[in-house]
Amino acid sequence: LRRSESIRQRQSAVGDIIKLMDSSSETMAKVLEILSGLGDLERSLGRIVHGTISQAELLSFLNAFKDLGLRMGLETDVQHEIKDKLNIESDLLSTLLSEAADHECAKQAQDLLHTLNPKACEKNDLLHVFKDDDTYHEVALKRKIVQQHLDALENLRPNLAAELGVASVDYVTKQNQGEYLIEIPVKKEKTVPSDWIRVSSTKTVLRFLAPRVK
Repeated sequence: LRRSESIRQRQSAVGDIIKLMDSSSETMAKVLEILSGLGDLERSLGRIVHGTISQAELLSFLNAFKDLGLRMGLETDVQHEIKDKLNIESDLLSTLLSEAADHECAKQAQDLLHTLNPKACEKNDLLHVFKDDDTYHEVALKRKIVQQHLDALENLRPNLAAELGVASVDYVTKQNQGEYLIEIPVKKEKTVPSDWIRVSSTKTVLRFLAPRVK
C-alpha cells in the first residue's frame, strides 16, 4: 500500500485481529481455520472472470461461499452488528467480515450448486455438468448433438477397418497431436488410403486422421 490512510486502516484491522486472537475469540479462531482450508479464492475468481475455470474448481469455489458466514459463527452480515459482537474498532475488518458473511452471496452460491452435477464437475465432465435441463435447455440440446457425433464416430469404426483391410480399428488420443487418430504399424503403411492425413510417426507406428473422422 502507498496511501497513508489505507495503511492505517490495515494496521487497525491487524490490531483487532491480534486482540481477538489474544482473547481466544471463537469467531476469529473459526475465521482463521476456514481461511486456511479455502485455497486460493482470488485465483479462482480471476479464472471465473476470464472463463478459464475448471468444473472441479468452480464446484470447490461455490462450496466455499454457500455457508461461509454461518461456519464463521456470524449469523448476521450487518456490519455494525458484527462490530458490536466481536468488539472491534476497525471498519475495514468489520466490512470484510460482513462481506464474507453476505447472505445474498451464500444464496447465489447455493442456487448455482443446485444446478450442478457434483460427480460430473469433479471429473471435469463437460457433457454432464448441469443436471437441470429445463433451466439450461440449450446445454441439453448441445449435449444431444455431441452424443450424436460420438455415436457416429463409433459407428464409423467398421468402415475404417474395411478401408484398411483389418479386423478392427481403435481411436487413440495423443497430446498435442489430436484425438480420434488411427495407429497403423509401419509395415502396413501401403494399406492406408491415399486421402488419409498423416499426423505423426514413431519407429513402429504411423498415426493418421481419416477424412470422414475429421
